Amino acid sequence: MTHASSSFLVAVILLSSVLLPIGAANAVTTVRVSVDSSGTEGDGESRSISHTALSSGGRYVAFTSFATNLVTGDTNGVADIFVHDGLSGTTTRVSVSSAGAQADGDSGRPSISSNGRYVAFDSAATNLVTGDASAIRDIFVHDRQRSPLRLQ
Repeated sequence: MTHASSSFLVAVILLSSVLLPIGAANAVTTVRVSVDSSGTEGDGESRSISHTALSSGGRYVAFTSFATNLVTGDTNGVADIFVHDGLSGTTTRVSVSSAGAQADGDSGRPSISSNGRYVAFDSAATNLVTGDASAIRDIFVHDRQRSPLRLQ
């Protein structure tokens, strides 16, 4: 077992205690969240530990992935940040500009607000907000309801 797959397995085991379907409060279950909105597994590595975050109720999981098939149009070839909604089963990419442009650099280390609305992450991308000309990683916040990406 590779380090990446063992790290992901650890994250799935940790998630199993909090990410339960409604009405299954007494059930113990393990689910894979690095999937597209139809349940198809990712075609690239998805990371855990400091690369995965849960909302307070466990409904939303933010994670880093190199997979290109989790959302339509992911052709940038870099690590992106995704949020999987355990209730609806949808997966969305949040490491995009306010206009929807793909990041031109790797993104990682997501953190998600307790209600799942805000996702903070770091990125080496220079095209997520206007005026980001630095060659260093920055911290961004994505508002999943309003979608204006902010440099923090």
